[in-house]
Amino acid sequence: MNEIIIQITKYFLLFICYSFGGWIIETINCSIRERKFSNRGFLLGPICPVYGFGGVFITILLTRYYSSVPVVFVMSIVLCAIWEYFTSWIMEKIFKARWWDYSNDKLNLNGRICIRTLIPFGILGLFIVYVIDPLLKIAFEHINIEILKVIALLFLILFIIDILLSASIIKKVTHTAIKIISKSPRDNTQEIKEKVRKELKNVFGARRLLNAFPDFEIIKEKIKIAIYEAKERIDKAAEENEERIENIKKKSKENIEIIKNKSRETIEKRRKDYKK
Repeated sequence: MNEIIIQITKYFLLFICYSFGGWIIETINCSIRERKFSNRGFLLGPICPVYGFGGVFITILLTRYYSSVPVVFVMSIVLCAIWEYFTSWIMEKIFKARWWDYSNDKLNLNGRICIRTLIPFGILGLFIVYVIDPLLKIAFEHINIEILKVIALLFLILFIIDILLSASIIKKVTHTAIKIISKSPRDNTQEIKEKVRKELKNVFGARRLLNAFPDFEIIKEKIKIAIYEAKERIDKAAEENEERIENIKKKSKENIEIIKNKSRETIEKRRKDYKK
């Protein structure tokens, strides 16, 4: 049992290290592309869990092929492609939005993965298997296991807190977007984005999220859904109003006919009485 705990501790620390490394890669890449510092990732801390899990999977599954560089390279591409596709799909199911979209890239699959990113992932897999993983394992061997457990526990607590806070911020962002849409259903997506940014600029963590994702991918789909639902409500209300108006017209006609009939009967009765 103790051996299992030790293995879990080491793999979790590997996960944290790879997540931090992934955050560095994403931040440098996006900062160069946007020509300003871009604190990437949907979590508040400097970690990208998708890289962390990917790195651990490569460590567990591909180190056995250490003697064959081509196999490690190809298998890294396959493994990362599967993992990136699955991560994109599951995050879309959870948040109802995509965090990245390769639809405009050539040779992409449903906008979730593309050839442009898979080749670098193959190279990254080689770097993990032949450089990072051996160095980290050597480092862990030189640190007392009890100290490693304490470090892992602290990181686990911070990681859980980060997830909870980030989920709360994401919920706040999407809730604000939907609230703004309900007030201004005729605004377009860009106008809604700007209003959401303005309202959330002083909310803790929201500003970092908005800066990390300038295209606002986190709520793009929710905006579309909310706009659609708002239009549906408007159309339904219009139909109900039309139906009410028709019913009122129908009842009014019926009442007019009743009044006319009663008036005719009254006039006819008076004529008869007059003749008598």
